[in-house]
Amino acid sequence: MLNSLEEKYNMKVLLVEDDLEISSFVQLGLEDNDNSIDVAYDGIRGEELALENKYDIIILDVMLPGQTGFEICKKIRKNNIETPVLIVTSLTSPEEKTKAFAAGANDFLLKPFNFKDLRKRIDSLIQKN
Repeated sequence: MLNSLEEKYNMKVLLVEDDLEISSFVQLGLEDNDNSIDVAYDGIRGEELALENKYDIIILDVMLPGQTGFEICKKIRKNNIETPVLIVTSLTSPEEKTKAFAAGANDFLLKPFNFKDLRKRIDSLIQKN
């Protein structure tokens, strides 16, 4: 069984994040492992990409221009897309975590996070799928 992202086939990842520093950090880290990353900086484009393409994982910020990550997640689930969704957010209330799972997210990660933690979450979601 494959245990890490380095041993896993090249993943196709959708990252929907409006913070340029965070999106660059995640994109560069994942590209170092020969993964293909599509980045959307707003909720409208993120939804379009999620509905038009097949991804191995979708990473969604919550607070986005256009629409929230929760709204995107609900819409892709209504379209029977079962791709694992990881919500990343700086919103810390317990209600936010509940909203994420109610929207159809598979996991939830609080900002700020380190890349090692992000990779472990992604790896776990990919192995389950």
